Amino acid sequence: MAVVLVGGGKMGGALLAGWLDGGTLTAADVTVVEPDATAAGGLRDRHGVHVVAEPGDAPPQPALVLFAVKPQIIGSVLPAY
Repeated sequence: MAVVLVGGGKMGGALLAGWLDGGTLTAADVTVVEPDATAAGGLRDRHGVHVVAEPGDAPPQPALVLFAVKPQIIGSVLPAY
């Protein structure tokens, strides 16, 4: 199953860890869209997931796109999807 997680901060990172630790998903199932290079590197190193900076670099037509971004920026993030 291809899952795109938009946002790899505290909330997104916690969701990702739960999915992977619980066996719901594998690292190969998940692409995280995270523009912050430091956060992206941490997710890649800690969980082995594929991380991209731009929405257009995520896999096309995933089974699920989950938004884990702050409410005040969702309006600027959604149009890219």
